[in-house]
Amino acid sequence: MKKLIQRIPRSILLILVINITIYLFVLLFSFIGVHLNDMFLGAYPFASPNYSFHQIFTSMFTHSEYDESHIIVNLIIFLLFSFGVYRTYGNRGVYITYIISGVVSSLIAMGYMSSQYVENIYYLKKVGIELTDQQLEKGPVSNEYIVENNFSKEQIRELDYYNHGASNLIGASGAICGIMMVYLICNVLSRKKLLYNLLILFFLTTSIYHSYTFIDISSIGHLGGFIGGIMSFILLKIQTVKKGK
Repeated sequence: MKKLIQRIPRSILLILVINITIYLFVLLFSFIGVHLNDMFLGAYPFASPNYSFHQIFTSMFTHSEYDESHIIVNLIIFLLFSFGVYRTYGNRGVYITYIISGVVSSLIAMGYMSSQYVENIYYLKKVGIELTDQQLEKGPVSNEYIVENNFSKEQIRELDYYNHGASNLIGASGAICGIMMVYLICNVLSRKKLLYNLLILFFLTTSIYHSYTFIDISSIGHLGGFIGGIMSFILLKIQTVKKGK
């Protein structure tokens, strides 16, 4: 096991350790009723009273405490493609790609969430529901609140829209999409990497489709990560050219 760990590049190992450590802390605290993703780590819409600047960064290192497959799948995909980025651009390339892609993913997703958040509050008022500042700070309204007030079907529909927009965004998938994009660009002409490239293209196409057809926040975040990957590749390419001179 020690030899296996030693073979993992420093950048990849560090990102794995950070993600796993944060997940274990989130899971541990959830057992005592403290939900770190909701309180501190998850990214809320810019217009939400729960938004803080640090969430742009923390959200790319945390995963759902309720679904262990979230972190398992993300880290498997990260391992699958990060070695390719490392072989081309080294530890620096992995760090740059992960961070830039994660930030771009967060900004795009949070920006869209914010526009939806403001719009949803407007429509809530339009159907006769005005949430207090305390309710807005709590984020999504509870089912108990909906049942207690005996809302109409139209009001319940608008509350569902509001809850969707008021939720936070978590997960490393945006940053990992950036890793996948750099891998794809670097290996686009490689026949040996054809299967991996097709997998990335399928995921990219699915993200675009879901972003514009279903307006899915996660897919918008993934798309932002792919855009961040392109930006990362350009930056890394420029640095490589400068070093070569």
